[in-house]
Amino acid sequence: MTYEHWNNPGMLPPVGCPLVIRVGQRPGPAIILKVERTRHLVDRNGQMEYRSLRVPGAVYHGRFEWTYP
Repeated sequence: MTYEHWNNPGMLPPVGCPLVIRVGQRPGPAIILKVERTRHLVDRNGQMEYRSLRVPGAVYHGRFEWTYP
């Protein structure tokens, strides 16, 4: 699937909502993952946590470009 609009990693995505994140460095190939952000940040500059919606137990931390599925 192709996604046309990606939000900047600095824009905080909603919590508890299905999302798609793009992992990888530009201009190289990216990995597209279906995830859900797990919780709110204590510090706005902190790293976000995402739970995979496809791989049980997989969790990702960081700031990524994101969009809605």
